[in-house]
Amino acid sequence: MRSGKKKSLVGDPINFRGMANAPVNEAGVVALFSMVARDLGYYVQEIGSDFPDAILRRESARGWEELAVEFEWDSRSFKDHNHDPAKCDMIVCWHHNWIDCPAEIEVVRLSEEIKRLSSNPIVRMDGPF
Repeated sequence: MRSGKKKSLVGDPINFRGMANAPVNEAGVVALFSMVARDLGYYVQEIGSDFPDAILRRESARGWEELAVEFEWDSRSFKDHNHDPAKCDMIVCWHHNWIDCPAEIEVVRLSEEIKRLSSNPIVRMDGPF
């Protein structure tokens, strides 16, 4: 007999800076991006629940530029949610699968970005996590 308890679903193991598994949803992408934003040259100015999800700043030759950002687990969800590309500068995602993504929208694919960053993995005293 089932207890009614909701079963946990996790992504592939990544053991990256305290995140044991890859994101499986948008909330996981936001959490992971928050861990690496500074490493990637961004600072978070605001995060909300409406489109776009966040306003980031990135240093440029002329100062700190503002970027309207949408978080998605996969980039194609941006299109599936009928978001307006004219109102967004960047998609931050785990999986980039939007083949015809407009060129004016920058895509940050966290699954690739974390490969080049130091991970500081969780390690047990008796060996790896």
